[in-house]
Amino acid sequence: MNAGALRAEAEQLYRSKALDCSEAVVHTINRALGAPLSADALKMASGFAVGMGGLDQDGCTCGALAGGVMMLGLVYGRSAAFGSAPLVLTKSKELRDWFVAENGTTSCRALVRGSDWSSPCRLEQCVRFTGAVTAKVAEMTQAVSDVAQPDLGPILALISATTAPAGKYVESAPQAASA
Repeated sequence: MNAGALRAEAEQLYRSKALDCSEAVVHTINRALGAPLSADALKMASGFAVGMGGLDQDGCTCGALAGGVMMLGLVYGRSAAFGSAPLVLTKSKELRDWFVAENGTTSCRALVRGSDWSSPCRLEQCVRFTGAVTAKVAEMTQAVSDVAQPDLGPILALISATTAPAGKYVESAPQAASA
């Protein structure tokens, strides 16, 4: 995985408003891993955007960081109840600690404090977070992705619903939730 190229891809997806922060990280890393997850993974990542839905400026954890942790879980997490996954928490803490060292906090609310939600400055700040997390996760998963694709077994059965064939990522425009 080329971390720089993946960073640029995630940044462009966010900057163009094609995807939100968490979605851009998940989409880009999933593609780089050979697309083991279906489009439903993008749906799962959607709720983490804007600090877990903090459209009212009350967001929690940065969505890009949440998307990064999701992808670390894909690579290092367990795929069955009672299974072993000793690296996932270590890797998640490493990503979180790195993010705090770079930005001072994991809080979306604090990261964008004082920025108008629609301002170009805020957009570029979140583009930077999205790209940086994508690049860091690419670096953290490089050895695993170079050796072999992770055995996702039973977890893919849960994630891959009827919207896409198992193991394939379907490129499509985000769909609005029906009322």
